[in-house]
Amino acid sequence: MTTDERKNIRELKNKNANEVAWNILEDRRRKELEKFLSETDNLTEQEQLYLDCQNQIRNHTLNIRFNDAEWEHIEKQSQALGMKKSAYVRDCVMAHEKVIFDRL
Repeated sequence: MTTDERKNIRELKNKNANEVAWNILEDRRRKELEKFLSETDNLTEQEQLYLDCQNQIRNHTLNIRFNDAEWEHIEKQSQALGMKKSAYVRDCVMAHEKVIFDRL
């Protein structure tokens, strides 16, 4: 039995069928994206960063404080997407462009 199959069985025990189906589709989508990007020669900087970050061990921690409204927003969005809050925040950070302020 593969790791994905074990993961799906665990999810079936804890979640409803719609959530499990959504997670399976999301896993397939990510695998297809990773395969496509790995076979492409001309990647943008963001695409290369995405590929580089996929299978690395996360050994750094950042503690961030949120107010109640921010926390509720993060909870709602992560639940709607079927993601853990940490994965949602990480994806949001990686998706944003750098903003450089010119302080005169």
